[in-house]
Amino acid sequence: MTMPAPLLLLVGAVLLTTRDGPGAASPPVRPHAAPACDGKPPELLNNDTVPHEFTLTCGKKVEKRTVAPAEKLILEGFSGCTFALGEQTETLHTEMVCTISAGSKLTCDLL
Repeated sequence: MTMPAPLLLLVGAVLLTTRDGPGAASPPVRPHAAPACDGKPPELLNNDTVPHEFTLTCGKKVEKRTVAPAEKLILEGFSGCTFALGEQTETLHTEMVCTISAGSKLTCDLL
């Protein structure tokens, strides 16, 4: 018994569009990508009278920066990354402010 051509084409199309063969579950479809940051990005404030070098580590990417005295930096895109000031480290989060005070003391607080 042979199938009519239109039905045969439909069956072939269904087989080609399933990833793992007939009856396989399709992965969920996301209508749009989630925003990278759901709030205010982390901030760094240098209340010390000297500049400070710090390191931002995100996965395998390591970035070295400097913050001047009395400077405030918005660390856009670094939520979830590790902030290091000398031996002191913090994981950055949205709605977080890190402050460097005299003597290179680092304090981080959620807003």
